[in-house]
Amino acid sequence: MNNMMLFDAEGKIKKYDTAVEVLRDFAEVRMDMYHKRKAFLLARLTRDCEVLSAKARFVKMVIEGQIVIRRRKITDLAQELRKKGFKAISELKGEATAEEKGDGEEEEDKEDEDDVDEEEEGGAASSAAAATRTAVRDFEYLVGMPISTLTAEKVAELMRQHELKAAELDVLKKTKPENMWLEDLAHLEKLLDERDAAAKAEEAKEKAKIEKAKAAKEKSNPTGKRGQKRSASGPPGEKAEKAVTGKKRSASEERGGGRKKKNA
Repeated sequence: MNNMMLFDAEGKIKKYDTAVEVLRDFAEVRMDMYHKRKAFLLARLTRDCEVLSAKARFVKMVIEGQIVIRRRKITDLAQELRKKGFKAISELKGEATAEEKGDGEEEEDKEDEDDVDEEEEGGAASSAAAATRTAVRDFEYLVGMPISTLTAEKVAELMRQHELKAAELDVLKKTKPENMWLEDLAHLEKLLDERDAAAKAEEAKEKAKIEKAKAAKEKSNPTGKRGQKRSASGPPGEKAEKAVTGKKRSASEERGGGRKKKNA
């Protein structure tokens, strides 16, 4: 196969002389995507580790009484959290999760609606309201935790999750993009083998059902009985032929008898 005209990764028409050239271009694009994928996963895991660590430290400080959350303004609590080294959700590294993005977009939409309302009302207390909204948006991932989760058991659970994420992050850092591709191919091959095995098992099952039904039919109507009856009486064609021959003979005999009478 030669002189192939195909679209390349940039959507442009390109001439390929051999299939190997097509595979080479594909491999380059695919490998570039694995580099991007690794960078994305590293950022996501780093962010998850920071969130889990911050939550565990926050719950622990609340339990120990170092942070008081009851009967306090959210702006004052946000300032204290910043002083104690907690980061706003927007300051954490990595890509935000879909849930965080959704919450942020809803909060921004709500802020826009509130800004319109404040402008219509003459902008009264706009700065205080804006500060409150900002504090809620920045530290909702901490102060929004249910009261029932502010326990020592929750701290232990968060720390276990943090250790798992940290271990996963460490493994990913040591994994090359090339090996990520090979692992995906091995996983794909395993799934294909499982699919083929399942298809063969289903085919064998259907075959066994057919054989079982066939055996049951033969058992209920054994072979040979119909054949014996036919052999005793002869084939249908032979029987018909004998009947026709018999009629011809009787007719000829009658004619012969008539002629003998005339002669007499």
